[in-house]
Amino acid sequence: MWIKIAVEEIGPFTLVAFRLLFGLAGLLGFCTAYLLFFYLINAWGATRASVVTSVFPVIGLILGLLFLGEVADGRLLLGSLLVVAGIAVVNLRPRLRPKAAAFSAAEVQQPSSLVK
Repeated sequence: MWIKIAVEEIGPFTLVAFRLLFGLAGLLGFCTAYLLFFYLINAWGATRASVVTSVFPVIGLILGLLFLGEVADGRLLLGSLLVVAGIAVVNLRPRLRPKAAAFSAAEVQQPSSLVK
């Protein structure tokens, strides 16, 4: 509401420019977030990258506490701790490594050598 009041006092041209700038900033943020998410899928794998979406409610809670003066009760704090614990379980578990090949690449017969 305070943004609307401040912009309307300046004039109609500024209101159009403000809306355009605000929309561009939203689009830029959205595109950046999408690109980063797909980078994480490529770098971390789909399971670990999808855990990032679980952080949004916790970040929203923290921002609400800091900037809006909201009050957090025990349920919100417990829920946030469970989310953080779930993220830790997914990201800190030991990774399964693929088994080494039982034979070397030199021992594998080429298809042309099989035909006689």
